[in-house]
Amino acid sequence: MTVLSALSAYQGPVVLLLVILGPTILRPAFLLRLIGRGPPRASPRAPRSPITLPAKLLLALHTLYRLQSLARPPYNIFTTHHLPIYVSNDILRRHVLPHLASSSSTLSRFDAPSSQLELLLAKLAQLDNRILYSRYGHQPLSSCTWCHSSTDYLIAALPGVLQAYITMAWLVGMLGLRPIGGGDATVRKRAWRGSMCWILAVLAVGELGVRYLWEIRISEGDAIQLDSIIHTLRTILFLVIPLTYLFLPLPATTVQTALPPLLASLQNTTQTLRLSSLARTAALRDAGLRDKLVQSTEEEGALRAAGRADIHVQRSAESLGLKEGMSDSARRWIDEGWAGLVRIGPQPG
Repeated sequence: MTVLSALSAYQGPVVLLLVILGPTILRPAFLLRLIGRGPPRASPRAPRSPITLPAKLLLALHTLYRLQSLARPPYNIFTTHHLPIYVSNDILRRHVLPHLASSSSTLSRFDAPSSQLELLLAKLAQLDNRILYSRYGHQPLSSCTWCHSSTDYLIAALPGVLQAYITMAWLVGMLGLRPIGGGDATVRKRAWRGSMCWILAVLAVGELGVRYLWEIRISEGDAIQLDSIIHTLRTILFLVIPLTYLFLPLPATTVQTALPPLLASLQNTTQTLRLSSLARTAALRDAGLRDKLVQSTEEEGALRAAGRADIHVQRSAESLGLKEGMSDSARRWIDEGWAGLVRIGPQPG
């Protein structure tokens, strides 16, 4: 309760500081420190592509809208006119009617002092309804004619609350599209979109729970306006969420993930070739095995020569763009690389 009261009292200065210091506070380095240290430096990290122009424009429009929402919050009779919750109904009427008369958007809803406005003022004549007003805000109390209990007003406020979070989920989804989010959009979407959706769902359920269950106490003739405080906190969170989503660490790509198994396979292949060379060296030390090995080598050479001389093989090689042999420089490069890769002892003469 103390925290909410402090936020309500310093809402104006907090909004001003956020507008001034927001670009500095929301730097990528600060956001990365805020969400944690991330994976170790030695682990592979996907290279991050720059933010695209469509994403910058979308974020700029979103930021301007949220800052405007902070500077001009939704209409609240008590916070807009700086009235305590215990103010008399006559004073409340004198403040509300001139404001509604000067607001064209409100006139379109109320058609000047209509029966709907009279119903709102009649509701606010009771202290319990004023507490419900501070809990759910102006729209449910002024538009719902069938509501009587706190549950009814919660149902009436549900579309407005869900609309805010659905809009935020839509923005996160747009940043996950490749034409808007850039080259990292697909990787970012697979890694973080599910988590972001769960965070938004938990925040929506938490907001509804706070609105319904938070105990509002009257102290010194006044009480906090819970709806205005929730609106401020939600708007600040919605300013941070898309920036955090863009600068979250990206997981390693498929190629980088496959490097360790590939290196292990190459190492096993190298060991196999080394053992084959050692076995060939051992076979050359034995007279019987050496004759068989030389005979086998000659047979393989004859088969290769016959294959190269075959006219059908030559035509197939030409159709595939293959050359019959390798140049001396290429062969020398392969021989040197093989000599450095597999080292065996000198063969007997």
